[in-house]
Amino acid sequence: MLWIVIPLKAPPQAKSRLAGVLSDAERAALVERMARRTIALARDAAPRATVVLVSSSAEFRAMAQGLGAQALADDGTGLNRALTGAAATIPREDAMLVLPADLPLLTAEDIVALVDVAADCAVAPDRLRQGTNALYWRRAPRVFRFGRTSFAAHQQAAREQGLTVEIIDRPGLAFDLDEPQDLRELTRLDSLSMKGSS
Repeated sequence: MLWIVIPLKAPPQAKSRLAGVLSDAERAALVERMARRTIALARDAAPRATVVLVSSSAEFRAMAQGLGAQALADDGTGLNRALTGAAATIPREDAMLVLPADLPLLTAEDIVALVDVAADCAVAPDRLRQGTNALYWRRAPRVFRFGRTSFAAHQQAAREQGLTVEIIDRPGLAFDLDEPQDLRELTRLDSLSMKGSS
């Protein structure tokens, strides 16, 4: 059994680094759109998986349930603690994929690539190969070290437990939307895509 866990901050904390270019309402709308898209992609890629949204926002949790996903409350004490709490609800023998909702280029094929591995753990790095943009654990124990250097930290945590690790390098997993320049790059890519389809 596969559980796809999507962590999502509540407004106004969500995407706070975009506050200089987007209003609070625009950021909230952007986060919700990306979350809806991520849930839909997860359900398309793994129809038998259980999709769970973890958020301190009751509105976002209700949105997820309306899309057929489960929802768990996050007490707002940090991503790693929230994921540890979510993992505690998952049977030890089941697989868990942590899939952030801020990957605008994500495809269903990216999700399949993450879970269709022979390794005990799969890690998808960000573009700088410093952070972790998605994390798969085949079974417990599941360790969460999200933060600025989490790409290396997750690999180390897995190997300390004697587990095998696979690195998943894909454009749809590497591009996360955090900074204003990311938003500008996404706009540029969307423009190129529209030109290519015309």
